[in-house]
Amino acid sequence: MEDADKTKQDLDISQLALDVCTFEVRYPTAYLLWDKHGAIWTEASKKWPDLQAQDAQPQASVFKLDKFQLSVQLDRAFVASSRPQSSLEDSKDIMAKFIEIVTQELKIASYNRVALRTVYFKEFARYEDAMNALMSTGMIRIPGERFFGIEKGKPLQAHYVLTWEGEATAATVRIQVLGRKLNVNIPPQLAHIEQLKSLDKETPRFVFDVDYYTKKPVAIGQLSSSEWISQTLHLINRDSKLFLRSHS
Repeated sequence: MEDADKTKQDLDISQLALDVCTFEVRYPTAYLLWDKHGAIWTEASKKWPDLQAQDAQPQASVFKLDKFQLSVQLDRAFVASSRPQSSLEDSKDIMAKFIEIVTQELKIASYNRVALRTVYFKEFARYEDAMNALMSTGMIRIPGERFFGIEKGKPLQAHYVLTWEGEATAATVRIQVLGRKLNVNIPPQLAHIEQLKSLDKETPRFVFDVDYYTKKPVAIGQLSSSEWISQTLHLINRDSKLFLRSHS
């Protein structure tokens, strides 16, 4: 948590924590999944014996492995990592290996879409400070100090979204402030303890969310998942400053 008195501040991605990272591939509808569910998770369990089933349906299944969620569906598969290392060194091998298992078992020849989504955040002591951080990026402009009869008002909510497309790849960037509240049931006999009271408060978060993906079909032989993840993460780290630092 951090308190900020300045209304203008430059953020850097190194100051943000990586909350969730998801690697996903989409492919032509693979009806073979109905016959291969067992084989996919048998192979995955050989690699990761601690896999636990969360939901298993004919068209989709979800398993959990520590901080990872692994899923395969008729037209896509993904691995989501919760609070991974910023380098993804603790996650990318698991992501790549699971997708490899799915690809082999379903005999997938190409992917329709390959995507990496990274959601970063920074917590603040006050909602006002989190909003100041968002407005300081310069990505959202307020048209003067007076409009609609409101003078010297303060922004309470703001949400920036940009989808940028090239010939082969695209990216969606979202910047917003969200509240995060821990769901903790405090027994009445302990309600007087100050440290526990703070658990029931909403914590404002500045959120920087980047979804980078391919637009054209990708042949299996043209893609190394682990390398693609590393290259995409490099792009996100390199260009994050264009969205996080003040443009004023």
